[in-house]
Amino acid sequence: MLTAETRDADEPEDGFTLIEVIITVSISLLIVGAVTAAVITSLRLMEQGSSRLGDAGNNRFTSAYFSTDVHDSASFDTTPPTECGTGPLLIQFHGADFDAELEPRTTIVSYTLETISAPNIADTYQLHRQSCIAAGAEPGPLPLDPELDIVVASNLSTTIPPRLQCYGRGSNANVFAAENRVPTCDSAQASLLVLELTPESDASPFQLIGSRRSQ
Repeated sequence: MLTAETRDADEPEDGFTLIEVIITVSISLLIVGAVTAAVITSLRLMEQGSSRLGDAGNNRFTSAYFSTDVHDSASFDTTPPTECGTGPLLIQFHGADFDAELEPRTTIVSYTLETISAPNIADTYQLHRQSCIAAGAEPGPLPLDPELDIVVASNLSTTIPPRLQCYGRGSNANVFAAENRVPTCDSAQASLLVLELTPESDASPFQLIGSRRSQ
């Protein structure tokens, strides 16, 4: 005859042993570590891909504006002060057209830089395109208030700032030849403008090229 003590000893105990718990916890930590590493890697790849797409967008978006502004300008200059809007001047274009009543008016488009700062990350530049229209052949008090202010490029390097190069119609058939360069970017001599921008995320610059129609 089995006593109560004997029956209790023969029945299996519920729960886990200490060794089983240690093994389970160790395996769980390994799985969590692997998943975390995979998530971090994916986020980094997504950030790099987004940055590359942003840089490519900078190129296409800015090129459309820059080439049109160069082509339509009657003159340009790179000397401050900024005549349309505010901010450190990179280049500004002057033009003329007519309003709906065929009255003459002056157009000014300024490309300016704004420094963007944030904690724990490198400073970057934003490139602004500010456009102004003034009645008459001579604009009023400067600077004019822009009718439109668009950020045409962002996340640009501050350590490799934008660079403008100008070329004229020299003796060399290659328009980008050194002897065709206009070192001072004189509006009267330059027929081709090249603006070089460098993204913060990539040291490889992209170039914006505009050809003037009146040169």
